[in-house]
Amino acid sequence: MSKIHANELWALRYGRDPARLSVVRSWPTAPGQQLKPYPYTTIALHEFHTVGPDGVPAEHRTVHVIRASDGLESYSYRFDTDAAVVEVLRGGTASPAYHTGVGDIHAVDITLARPLRSGETASFEYRTVFAYRTPPPHEFRRASRHVVENVELHVQFHPALLPTALWLAIWDDLDAPRPSEEYPAALEPDGSVHTFLDALRGIVGYRWTFEPQRNSRRRSP
Repeated sequence: MSKIHANELWALRYGRDPARLSVVRSWPTAPGQQLKPYPYTTIALHEFHTVGPDGVPAEHRTVHVIRASDGLESYSYRFDTDAAVVEVLRGGTASPAYHTGVGDIHAVDITLARPLRSGETASFEYRTVFAYRTPPPHEFRRASRHVVENVELHVQFHPALLPTALWLAIWDDLDAPRPSEEYPAALEPDGSVHTFLDALRGIVGYRWTFEPQRNSRRRSP
């Protein structure tokens, strides 16, 4: 099934134009809990995920454009592994990584090149290099608690190991082991897969499988 067909299925499911996709869902919260607003709005978000020849994520690059809704000096980047090193390529500097105290979530604070006043914008780019001791699940998820506009998701596979099956997926919870919805997707000729979302709130990404011996590997407890 081509990527166009996957987009058409998703659009049909939500009654939307296949060329304009959005995933906007309520974020799971505890009873009585309210989400705190961010001190910024994301104008554009580009996520580039690279999978190495061993089927394990090698690195991830993010281009993020934000507009401050109040004074803003730094941005907190969170990720779900301690097997990662974060490098800011432009637009700021990164603190040492630290554990947030929540599950496996770690973070770095990216100090922007200059403080932003309300209404000002900033563009910054950072790279996460992985060194997994045990291969993680064959998936890439992007989560957002608040609505983010203009989101690009791009996964590049190594030509030495291409997936045998691939799905565009939605998860209901960060800890959910399986997607609640998924739609077949197809690789581009260069071994990549890509989608663009007009808006995102929730958890969306890709899931894939390799040949059986690759799929037998699992994350350590």
